[in-house]
Amino acid sequence: MSRLRILHVITGLSPGGAERLVLDMIRRFDSNRFDVRLASLTDDLNGLDVFGYPDQAVEVFDLRKGPRVANLLKMKRFIELFAPDVIHAHLFHGLVATVTSTRFSACSPAICFTSHLDRYPLPHRLTVRFLKSWRSADVIFEPDQHPEMNVARTLVFPNGVSVPLLPPSRNRWSGEGTLRLLAVGRLVQQKDPLGLIRSLANADLPEWSLDWIGIGPLEAAIRKLSAELGVENRVNLLGIRSDIRQQMRDADIFVMHSAFEGMPMSLLEAGAEAMPVVSTPVGSIPGILANDRGVLALPDQFGQALCRLAQSPALALAMGLKLWSHVSIKHSIESTTIAHEHLYQELAGGKKIQSGREVL
Repeated sequence: MSRLRILHVITGLSPGGAERLVLDMIRRFDSNRFDVRLASLTDDLNGLDVFGYPDQAVEVFDLRKGPRVANLLKMKRFIELFAPDVIHAHLFHGLVATVTSTRFSACSPAICFTSHLDRYPLPHRLTVRFLKSWRSADVIFEPDQHPEMNVARTLVFPNGVSVPLLPPSRNRWSGEGTLRLLAVGRLVQQKDPLGLIRSLANADLPEWSLDWIGIGPLEAAIRKLSAELGVENRVNLLGIRSDIRQQMRDADIFVMHSAFEGMPMSLLEAGAEAMPVVSTPVGSIPGILANDRGVLALPDQFGQALCRLAQSPALALAMGLKLWSHVSIKHSIESTTIAHEHLYQELAGGKKIQSGREVL
């Protein structure tokens, strides 16, 4: 039996959540049944080294610079040569490039789409809606995710991460040492790093330090605000790191002060490491941290909530164990990959598209 040919198309491979999910899945597909290729629409491949996949083969069709039309035609020729049974487009530009490159092609693969986001600007939303007729299926991570954009065949596959078989052991912090906080994400307004700095500076915490893994345009503003608030010696901007899991094992509490989110991979990874979590209640996070698996707090209450959790290390570690259990059951990368395999088999088999949603 010949293998199904699957092509993943993504905007780029910078160190981000969508990129991490795609790379983690590609290595786990059953190679006896699937021939899986990966294409990037930019030459930003930094995530390969950061996430530990330096030898991953990637077809690059750079539509960000250079001869864009020529690169799009190059992508079209590659698709015709590879003749995929299914193309899985990730993020907005991945979808647009996939539809464009197959529009007048002799190859007619089934197309599925994952937005990886809750929010799209209006022009993007309208475009995704307009392209419905070209898609065979959409994959979302929570049932109520932008229903106006989705096709009739929409499946809910929660994001997945690598989870250890046993919960990692964590040290209980004391009231005398420094409480080690960790945040992961781009230094952009969505992640609200400035709000987090203000919340920490105003919190009644005796000793604390914040390590932030990530880069972005707000770095200078963060350093300036930290100095103004007198906490510059407590805020450490670590840049891009390939040892995020080790940093999670060494830290005490994971903090997320985001203004909006989808289903953040960094929070799921913190859960896989049994970390206590304090987060704003945005995106899918309330469902992930429900039932005492973490602490939810609005921005103006964030510092107080963190103080209460810091004063109860035993309770915090128990929440981390509950979160590990939830992530291991609902968000393992293995179950996410298997769900995608089943979808690709169905799409390649040409089964009739049915209306309604299917939830994993």
